[in-house]
Amino acid sequence: MKENIHPEYVECKVTCSCGNSFKTRSTYGQEMKVETCSECHPFYTGQQRVLDSEGRIEKFKRKYGSYKKDREEKKKKAAEKKKQNQENQKNQKKQEEPNEDKK
Repeated sequence: MKENIHPEYVECKVTCSCGNSFKTRSTYGQEMKVETCSECHPFYTGQQRVLDSEGRIEKFKRKYGSYKKDREEKKKKAAEKKKQNQENQKNQKKQEEPNEDKK
């Protein structure tokens, strides 16, 4: 094997966003920061927990959450418009009928 080509394998401190920290060895460096660890990951804890970073879930709900409500409102407006058009057509026919009788 060639010598002096491999990175140093040093002890480093890993800190999780939940506050847990532990020591391990890595070629990465002295300190690492991670989002999940074995103390807070649902696979290891057995609890389902939503990890929301930077409000992504709220952003999604704001963008797509009102989709169903908006769709229902559009359908309701379209039905009202259709009903109004039908009434307008009936009124026009009624107005045309007396004009035909006079001729």
